Amino acid sequence: MLVSFIKYSFIITTTLYIYFQLLHINTAALRGKKIFCIIFLSISATIIGTFLPFYTITIYLFFYFVLLLLFHSEPKICFIASLIAFFLSYALLVISTLIYSTIFYPFFHNLSLPPDTITFTISGILMYFIAHLLFRIKKFQKGIKSLYNHNLIYFSITISGLTILILSIGQYIYPSISNSQLTLYSIFILLAAILLFFLWQRCIRQYYLTKLRNLELEALRQELAEKDAEINKLLANNEKQARTIHRDNKLIPAMLSAVTDYLDSADESGSHALYGRELSCRLKELADERAENLTVEDTPGSLPLLHRAAVDAMLSYMKKRAAQEHISFEVKIHPEFADRTTDSIAEADLSHLLSDLLENAIIAIKNAESRQILVHLGILYGVPAVEVSDSGSEFSPAIYQDLGLQKHSTHLGHGGSGIGLMDIWQLKKKYAASLHIYEYAKDPAPFTKKISLVFDHKKHYLIRTYRPQELVKIQSRIDLCVLPPDRGKD
Repeated sequence: MLVSFIKYSFIITTTLYIYFQLLHINTAALRGKKIFCIIFLSISATIIGTFLPFYTITIYLFFYFVLLLLFHSEPKICFIASLIAFFLSYALLVISTLIYSTIFYPFFHNLSLPPDTITFTISGILMYFIAHLLFRIKKFQKGIKSLYNHNLIYFSITISGLTILILSIGQYIYPSISNSQLTLYSIFILLAAILLFFLWQRCIRQYYLTKLRNLELEALRQELAEKDAEINKLLANNEKQARTIHRDNKLIPAMLSAVTDYLDSADESGSHALYGRELSCRLKELADERAENLTVEDTPGSLPLLHRAAVDAMLSYMKKRAAQEHISFEVKIHPEFADRTTDSIAEADLSHLLSDLLENAIIAIKNAESRQILVHLGILYGVPAVEVSDSGSEFSPAIYQDLGLQKHSTHLGHGGSGIGLMDIWQLKKKYAASLHIYEYAKDPAPFTKKISLVFDHKKHYLIRTYRPQELVKIQSRIDLCVLPPDRGKD
């Protein structure tokens, strides 16, 4: 029994060492548990190997459950690492025994063989030393903790399990086998160990290749994310510039029209007039760049004034554009509108809002038989409101669904960008206003639609239409309310 105890003590010690190295676990704080595990398992293996040699394979099961209880809580990793470690320790025992026999055979050729206790002691020390050298190789220093889920590891498990089974059977039939069979038995174990070694090496190579590929993919993903961020930044900047150009395309010609009208009515002598002419020439150059020149010089009738320069200039300019398209253009201003809107909306935003509403109205009327626009700056439901009515084409249902969410243009065929409708929604959002859109049946009403922005801080989005059933069928927005034309106030 002493021989068996020595043999199993070295096997268990080497197996524990390989196990901890495979999982790259620091064993400094586990010394007491290791000693207990070695003693307990060595005694158990000695008893089983001596009295029940056919059940030697249960030694591995004992080993696995002790490891699971004392050192590791994850069964899958524990099973893989312990199975490979147990097989490697047996393979190293065979290798160390062969080395010991080869070295000392000349000395004992004509003498009696040394006792088994000495043989297994020297072989055990050599076995542990070889295992120690194995994990001093740089490639194997970190074990296989990160490789347990690779397919090649399962081949290693199969080889290890079959070899342990054969070792157990060999333990049982060892006394009755011949020297040639013992040699074949040892060769098989060595071949299995060599195969496992190359599989393990291949696993490590595959792991590092996969890791390198993942690092490259991560670097590419990061670079792509940076590119996307840069593209989004450029798109946002382009959007901002497009909005500015969209606004200035109407604002600059409006300013030109206002300056020209003022200079025509002012005294042409003096330095101020000369400076004004130079300024109007510069504004005309800017307007020419934007292809917004007006050919109509005189428009009949005068517009009521809001006494806000930017708004009055924009209305005057839009009246000229409407006259150029032979559109009847009328403006009505409530006496209290100017005072009530001082705190409701900035002058620049009001001018911007009117420019977008009126440009869309003029474009909508281009192919219409009735050609009328009415601008009403008044008081609606006790609060200021901007209303633009026109006799042009009505909006498609898709525009109602996507208004403020994505760009839609009512004149894609004429270079429309959809910025105007988006800007109207942004101004609605900025001032917490309500957007009311009225659609009229064509026969009784002079207009087909009216767009009202009511500065009531209620943020409503309301459509009152003669075709409510058509719009309700495709309605998917929770903030949109569709009503028939005869419901409530108009």
